[in-house]
Amino acid sequence: MQRRTVLYVASTAVLGATAGCTAQTDSRSESPDDKHKATGDPTEEMSLATDDLDFEATVLEQRTEHHPAKIQLSVTNRSDERITLSGGPILPFTEIKSSHEGDEPELFLIPDKRDWITPTDGDGNPLDVPLIPSTSDGCWTVEYEGTVRSQTMRMQELTPDETISREYTLLAEDDDQCFSSGTYEFVDEQKIRKGEISSDHDEIPIDLKLEVEIRDDKTISIGTETNISSEI
Repeated sequence: MQRRTVLYVASTAVLGATAGCTAQTDSRSESPDDKHKATGDPTEEMSLATDDLDFEATVLEQRTEHHPAKIQLSVTNRSDERITLSGGPILPFTEIKSSHEGDEPELFLIPDKRDWITPTDGDGNPLDVPLIPSTSDGCWTVEYEGTVRSQTMRMQELTPDETISREYTLLAEDDDQCFSSGTYEFVDEQKIRKGEISSDHDEIPIDLKLEVEIRDDKTISIGTETNISSEI
């Protein structure tokens, strides 16, 4: 598997104090010819179709009194050449709080790797509580009012037909309105370029949108949408 991941650290403190920039890559040998083929001509016009990137969501477990709802999100490179994704601390999806029309509480989407998230109270003070509650109140409600995140950016290469995926846990914000029926959206802004991490191709902004529908019986269904900017 020829994949590289780079992690750029823009802040070593959870609350965002700038501390320089470092990078870490997976080591692999690469000949000049291979690099030329992967990078391509930087003057070549960058184009990307929506079907070049496959963003999928799967419900792994519905919420019960024994465990919260869990889903899997994945992104697959369906193009015929290598691409590089640039996003937050976790790929393929970083946004952890939904947006929802109306006054109902939002949902939290907590990834399986979450050492970059710190729970906070309403004033932004860090709390020593678990991101995912260990016991159920019937709703699997979070014990915090907000979060702060480490200011990091991850870049990951995907070869043709390669997939990156991760599991996430869905939690309620408020047990007074436990999983109110309706549609909740999570939108994650990323950038994509054709070629490897060192490619000089321009990056194109993309939005990955996850829609979570809470039915009247409190079960969930999910859908995805990929929006690729027409501007570079």
